[in-house]
Amino acid sequence: MDVPAPLKGTIQEMFVKTGQKISKGQKIALILPDSETAKQTAQKTDTNVESSVTETLKKPSSEERTSTGRRPPVAEPIDHQQFLKAHASPSVRKFARELGVDLSRVNGSGRKGRITHEDVQGHVKERLCAPSTAQGLDGTVPQIPEIDFSQFGEIEINPLSRIRKKRCRTPPSSLVEPADGDQS
Repeated sequence: MDVPAPLKGTIQEMFVKTGQKISKGQKIALILPDSETAKQTAQKTDTNVESSVTETLKKPSSEERTSTGRRPPVAEPIDHQQFLKAHASPSVRKFARELGVDLSRVNGSGRKGRITHEDVQGHVKERLCAPSTAQGLDGTVPQIPEIDFSQFGEIEINPLSRIRKKRCRTPPSSLVEPADGDQS
């Protein structure tokens, strides 16, 4: 297997043998850079010239796994303590987790208040048919992530006027009202 190296140079010492299994982060070899590359790296940084090459195994992250699969239609914050207390079978719990449904918010219609598959499906349909707003499930406006604009160049920070501060507290009507004019 070819392993990419961060520097051009000569291998001074090998730490692994052919056919040996290695783990992530394990040193493979000690590389001494060429004189030409050593000059370039010395100009860029004043770090140690010797470096070790490590093999990194790419495993799909949880974000990549969810991007290829179905996204849950309902995004609710789930209280795990209440989720465990809900009266539902393991298959219903799995079904609710796949759909992103908090079982503590679902009313069970089965025997002794047990939550069934139909109850979970009905809860999802109810949430999808509810009028959408720009507000979160708890009634607050969702937070916009902070962006570091200084990475794009010099920035200037100006204070907001009183009117702009009040306007920022409420979402614009374009986020609350339907775009097609449908008032349903």
